[in-house]
Amino acid sequence: MDLVDLLDSDAAYLPFTGDSDIEKQLRDRFDAYFAKAEDLTSSNPANQEFLRALCDSQALANAVSEALGHWLDAAPELALNALNNGLSRVAPQVGELTSPGVPTDTTGPMFRARVADLGARLGLPEMFHIPFELRDRVGTQRYSFPGLPCLYVGQSLYVCWEELGRPDLHALWVSKVVVAPEHSIRVLDLGHRPATIAAGLEAALAGRSRGMPLRRATAYAVLWPLIAACSVKRSPSRNRSFVVEYVVPQLLLRWLVRTVREGKKDRLDGIRYFSTHIEEHEANLAGMNYVFPAQKRGKVGFCPQLREKFHLTHPTSWQLATAEITPPPQPRYNNFDLQLTKGWSADYRFTVFSRVEGFLDRLQAQAIP
Repeated sequence: MDLVDLLDSDAAYLPFTGDSDIEKQLRDRFDAYFAKAEDLTSSNPANQEFLRALCDSQALANAVSEALGHWLDAAPELALNALNNGLSRVAPQVGELTSPGVPTDTTGPMFRARVADLGARLGLPEMFHIPFELRDRVGTQRYSFPGLPCLYVGQSLYVCWEELGRPDLHALWVSKVVVAPEHSIRVLDLGHRPATIAAGLEAALAGRSRGMPLRRATAYAVLWPLIAACSVKRSPSRNRSFVVEYVVPQLLLRWLVRTVREGKKDRLDGIRYFSTHIEEHEANLAGMNYVFPAQKRGKVGFCPQLREKFHLTHPTSWQLATAEITPPPQPRYNNFDLQLTKGWSADYRFTVFSRVEGFLDRLQAQAIP
């Protein structure tokens, strides 16, 4: 067995739904993953690199479990320190999955969507992060904790729609988000699912084009315990204000914010992660989101650093974006088969989501006033 088999196995499959005892569930998942890893026998370079870092990956798993336990014991600072210790053990892999400064022409598509009442008129500020004077509206989500405004973007309008809970399309207002000229962003990229990594690694080992570099693929495999703990779907059977499934991703966001507050030169701007609302891994880039937390606190308005780094197209209602009889040119990105219903898929480029993305591509992005 090789690393491709491990990443493509049931033991590595993500996401999964949380149960009543998330601590035990994560420990069982970690144990199953590392038990499967013991069967690695191939001598290919990816296997060897992963096995060299196996102890560090196990230390990360233990740190994640410890951090979750501290949080449930009402010791948030101990939880954050435990996670930081685990991430320190896998610093080379974190570095491998941290993008260098990415300028606007290489980020790929990024979109914002929000629901508004019929007849609403939204401006650019309404499409940015929640302003500081309204931070009491920031609730608990997967990569969100109360009181911290963040800018969330999706790499397709489809994933934005899924993240919003599949609202009526005609209630949507949408914008395209771009990195401002002469600026760049640095993100920790946790956006690929294990099955996607396995396919990319297999292509690389076979010498095919568009394969995933070996070091990058093995970095994902080493960081799998963290990615798994950040990819637990909220159980639909339990309606509660505290969502234990979101503790670890919220801790990871707090860790990122702390690196920003400490002013480290290699600090991150955000995290890229895959949506747990989309099952099919074929969506790949189209199923990814970004979170960019506010970097400097204010009493009113928006984070000045995020305002400098990001521009948006003027918000457009879904009705107007689809009002043209002749559709806009098809975007060259987000080319995959979208499952519209069980047993039926369609080319994403011929869906209304892609059509609106093409409409937004023709608009000029602007700075937030």
